[in-house]
Amino acid sequence: MALAFVAASCATPMAPSGGPQDRSGPVVVSTVPRDGSIGFNDREIRVRFNEYVDIVSFRNAIRFEPDLNIDYRIRWSGKTARIRLESPLPPNTTMVLVLSPEVKDARGNAMGNPVRVAFSNGDRIDRGGIRVRLLNPETGRRTDQIDVFLYPGEVDFSKPATYTSQTDTGGYASFRYLPPDTYTMVAVQDRNRNRTWDRARETAYPWRQASIGLPADSSLVLGNWFIAPTDTIPPILDGIGQTAPGRLRLRFSKPVQAGRFQLASDTDSVTALALHAERNDRSVWFYAPESAVVLNRSYHVSDLDVSDSLGNRARTSDLRVTFETLPDTVRQRLVDVEPTRLLESDEVLSLVFAKPLVGNQFQDSLRIYADRLPITDAIVRRERNRLVLTPNASWPGGTLLTLQTFDAATGRVVRRTARVRQAGDVGDLAITAPDSVSAFVVDVRSMAGVLIRRETITDRAVLTELPAGRYVVTGFMDANRNGRFDTGTVDPHEPPESLLIELGVVIRAGFEADLRFR
Repeated sequence: MALAFVAASCATPMAPSGGPQDRSGPVVVSTVPRDGSIGFNDREIRVRFNEYVDIVSFRNAIRFEPDLNIDYRIRWSGKTARIRLESPLPPNTTMVLVLSPEVKDARGNAMGNPVRVAFSNGDRIDRGGIRVRLLNPETGRRTDQIDVFLYPGEVDFSKPATYTSQTDTGGYASFRYLPPDTYTMVAVQDRNRNRTWDRARETAYPWRQASIGLPADSSLVLGNWFIAPTDTIPPILDGIGQTAPGRLRLRFSKPVQAGRFQLASDTDSVTALALHAERNDRSVWFYAPESAVVLNRSYHVSDLDVSDSLGNRARTSDLRVTFETLPDTVRQRLVDVEPTRLLESDEVLSLVFAKPLVGNQFQDSLRIYADRLPITDAIVRRERNRLVLTPNASWPGGTLLTLQTFDAATGRVVRRTARVRQAGDVGDLAITAPDSVSAFVVDVRSMAGVLIRRETITDRAVLTELPAGRYVVTGFMDANRNGRFDTGTVDPHEPPESLLIELGVVIRAGFEADLRFR
């Protein structure tokens, strides 16, 4: 078990008002004991910050490693946290106080990087260390929202990890002050923050070796660990409720791509169609029944045609909703423009509104401009809560489309923009695979991680007509020839496939770039 926390009543300190706005997170200025101290037998540990700290975030961020069954109590003296251990440590124990980056000041600014303070009640301190860098293979940038779990000796995944680490701003997960042992290391999307791998709801990724031997006082730098955002955990419908007449709000356990589903009662069934997602949160979606429902009748969700971006179909529990007579407080408005990426010259555009369109108000006032020149021949049709725009021939290449319509409810003109790709602005990329590879899968992605091209090669190939720009190019040895990068399995251990990555590969219009993987 982890050290148990016993709350002490205390109000959250408030920072003084006035002066320039504070945008920096809190900083630990001193600790008792100091990092690396030996012979420390006091039961009170003190952590002093440079400013007032939100005590709830501190309580959620603090932990001790390794796990010991010792209660502790937190009290505050101004900017200093006083952590009182309720019982002494075992003899000759190296203990690490860990503060995760979620510690915030009174204005909500996060600390940024984790803080570790190691001390021992014996005459020496363990000095072993393990460091690894977690990268997203689609972007080459650090992988966020992943915890690294470290288990010494024999592993029981049903119990909390003995040591945990989060990535810093550079993507590095570090363990220090480790005793000599054989360790198992896995990365986990620890959504419930309990330091335990929940196999049903959380994805875990294995390190390439099943175990890591760490000699006494040795430090291992293990290199890059590519954690793909792919997972096989299905989204779960966690909640459903009515927000207005004929309007439902659905909350999923992860971002999804919405489809349709059935609202079923004991006597009838109605199809519900997606309207739009919550802004900046695609785990929340708004739906509307396609036809009338019966008031005060209980419906449950069935035939849920919803999946995440990787194709994992959503699951639903026994959630029910009863439609009532509610006031319509939802204002009709323009929510978004799809697609949000660079637009192809022959591609359809959609203006997405908050609820189904009634009448031609938005359609009649719609104006389309390409670099301020009007476009009058686009085909516009209404589909439920969308205005779908199709170019008569093509959108002018390399232009900025401005979509303008009038919102009568606010009396304002609403504008959205979309950039059209320049016709003929393409180049080629010649790729050479590593030696002795039977199947080498190459992904060419935008710097934001959007897949542009995927090819399987065995020696050398030329990828033609790639839009000019900068790309992330990855290649992996597809050992099982399934066409995707396999991140392996934790239990039983199956290592991830080997992956190579090149960042910022430049494609120039009319030229051929050359890339050799070794």
